[in-house]
Amino acid sequence: MTGTIELLEAVRASSVMLGYAENFVYAPSVQKEREIVEKSRAQILRMAGEESHSGSHSPVYGIWSVQGGGSLIAKGCHPLGAILYLKRTEGLARLGKPLRPASVSARTHSITRIAGFDDRGFLRTKYQDTEDYGFLHVKFEEGTVEDVTW
Repeated sequence: MTGTIELLEAVRASSVMLGYAENFVYAPSVQKEREIVEKSRAQILRMAGEESHSGSHSPVYGIWSVQGGGSLIAKGCHPLGAILYLKRTEGLARLGKPLRPASVSARTHSITRIAGFDDRGFLRTKYQDTEDYGFLHVKFEEGTVEDVTW
């Protein structure tokens, strides 16, 4: 923790902006796919992305007003970001313009708070007022579909 405090003090004393970005876009597999799409002008018909873990270790994770959203914001955004990035890449390579979502639908659930949930201590259950599961379906303007689960 001392290293973190020293780092923050050094940032405050300088003209540097410190930011945190956790994004699948920079994963080697996503960059390789981008390269393939650009070079081949491939059409991506369907993608499915998933992020499955218990979320942040922060004690306020699972409190909407503090966290800024539920697991869609905390987990679903990562594979969704890669999907949007690759569809943009495809559009630029094939059509000369980014492909954009035309419609989005989603379902969220609080599975660890249902009456029949058998808590064996392996999953995080401290969700105060946010979901712990969700599904997002995106239809793009040219008709392809992409799905994200978390």
